[in-house]
Amino acid sequence: MIVQVSLVLLATFLTVVSGQVTSCIQCSQENEKNCSINPQSLTATACSYAPTECYTMLNGDSGKISRGCLNTLSQGEQLYCKSADDGENCVTCQANGCNQAIFPTNRLKCHQCDSRFDQNCKIPKSDATYCEDHSPYNQCITLISHDKGVTRVCTSSPQDFCANAVTCARCPNDGCNDERITISRLQQLDKCPPPVVQPNSTTSTTTTTTTSSTTTTTTRSTPTATPTPSTPKPSGVERITPGIFLVILAVPILKFLN
Repeated sequence: MIVQVSLVLLATFLTVVSGQVTSCIQCSQENEKNCSINPQSLTATACSYAPTECYTMLNGDSGKISRGCLNTLSQGEQLYCKSADDGENCVTCQANGCNQAIFPTNRLKCHQCDSRFDQNCKIPKSDATYCEDHSPYNQCITLISHDKGVTRVCTSSPQDFCANAVTCARCPNDGCNDERITISRLQQLDKCPPPVVQPNSTTSTTTTTTTSSTTTTTTRSTPTATPTPSTPKPSGVERITPGIFLVILAVPILKFLN
């Protein structure tokens, strides 16, 4: 038994010293999210072509992680990973199963939950977890929706989440979105004004009546005044007034009497 253990330890030592790697963590975040946020939970598997080295690579466009045996990459990718600075988005190591560290090392942690499925989301009790997709622009967010739901997320595009929220708090540090959303905080949402209604073409008159405890607002619509059609002016005989008519009639009568 002692001899067997000694042989295993010796084989491991020789592997580390000589760089003769035969197994690595092999995964893609596209199929396994733990490849990104919890690689320690994964088990190393044998490389198809050994000996080799292990690698961890970040896709700079998608922010997703892949891990595997170095000699399964293209020649260009191998050269990139083995460059002087290990490549900005790729690192290698020389031991069986050595590529199980979080990468990059500055990956942000946030509280991530939704009160529709987790009532503890209003007062987070669990630890912050790594953001699944890495981006240098990632932020931790706590937002409250109009229905008083609470959501905590990690994202590089906060405007997508905050556009329709009542409140939206953002911060850039590990676990910073741990604000306690208390009952009094939720009650404050009742004081938020309703959406603004766009005015229509009708002219409105508002009358406000205030008592000691109640304010009543009544709005009535005032119709637009319709102009009264003008009466046409008379012409010809219609312009003779009764007074003028009597004078005309009296002239021949006076002549007859004389």
